[in-house]
Amino acid sequence: MRIFRLIVLTPIALFLLLAILIYIPPVQQFAVDRAAQYLTKKTGVRFNVESVRLAFPLDLAIHNVTAVEHNDTLLAAGSLRLNVALLPLFDGRAEVDGIALYRAQVDTRNYIGGAHIAGRIGALQASAKEIDWVKRKVVVDYADLRKSDVTVCLSDTAMDDTTKVKAQWEVSVGRATLRQTKAKVALMAALPQARKGKGSLLERLPATYQPKQMWLAADITQAALKGGTFNMKTGRYAVRSFGVEKSKLAYLNQAPDGVWTRNRQYRPIPAAKERSLRDSIRGAYTYQDNIKGLQAWQPFAAFPKGGVASDLATWLCQGKPLNPNDIALQDVFLQIDTLTYAENVLNANVAHAAFVEKCGLQVKRISGPIYMDQQRLILPNMAPRIRRILKYLLVCVSHCRPSILIVGRR
Repeated sequence: MRIFRLIVLTPIALFLLLAILIYIPPVQQFAVDRAAQYLTKKTGVRFNVESVRLAFPLDLAIHNVTAVEHNDTLLAAGSLRLNVALLPLFDGRAEVDGIALYRAQVDTRNYIGGAHIAGRIGALQASAKEIDWVKRKVVVDYADLRKSDVTVCLSDTAMDDTTKVKAQWEVSVGRATLRQTKAKVALMAALPQARKGKGSLLERLPATYQPKQMWLAADITQAALKGGTFNMKTGRYAVRSFGVEKSKLAYLNQAPDGVWTRNRQYRPIPAAKERSLRDSIRGAYTYQDNIKGLQAWQPFAAFPKGGVASDLATWLCQGKPLNPNDIALQDVFLQIDTLTYAENVLNANVAHAAFVEKCGLQVKRISGPIYMDQQRLILPNMAPRIRRILKYLLVCVSHCRPSILIVGRR
């Protein structure tokens, strides 16, 4: 009987001992150092963690984390705090009482297929009431991002995804805020095109290719979202309210994309991984994005120091036409009470909107409901003067307007 007790109690005692040891700071630091050394050996990226602390049950604090590859910093985080409730994990869900990230710098380089993300995060705080990976549901109580500057280059370099079953998540957000945050995004451009004629695909592709793409920029002083629901399964997205205060927005069409350079020796894609002709083209090239050009882009430096015109006729007489390929707005104020998007139909109720465009046009107030589908844009209750201005703007940006434009009542 004594031997039987020893056999039963020994594994339990070892488990309790290990559970106690992981909460001892020297043991935690030893485990983290060994993990960092292992990752460095396997990936070639030098990982370093200055200190880590784990409090019962899952309150984790990590300080001064760095990841360096060839003297280029991929990650540098001053402080990361994560507090997770323990019991919900046994039910296939997580309750994250708090996430806090401070003084972080990131550069993903080519580690994320189809995207290059670089920039800094001043402070990120969030709380998730529920993360249920069985029901694929996320409930975020609040999220706050401030004093950050992020640049994102999207490219068509990732292999086509032919997975039949995709992750269909439902995300609910109680409150999300942005403060003193800048962002620049380069949307992906077209792949190189093979010329018609005889010869193999590789022979008909250009040696180098640099397409044009679209750049977007935002300098947010303060923005807030409340009551957001985003159902990726049904494709329905809704927001109870969304507001932007004294911010800047910019759009640049025909911006220079990165350069596609054809490989001297084509490395064939294994049959198990090659899914389409697009994959063959991707495999024939090496792509270098233009993230440095995007970071150097200063869209808000061209605003006039003089006055602006709020009347359409006065503005047209100034001889400063709107460039539909290069739009920059400052002093942007926006308040949307409700917004829904489902089945390619957008409905929104704009309580207030105002902006100044760099060509000199000033719109002091826009309000009213908006309806837009694939063929129509309906602005039922806009003032006649605002209708004329919006109609002129939409006609200028002809490549963005619907095929049928209705300004006025249905």
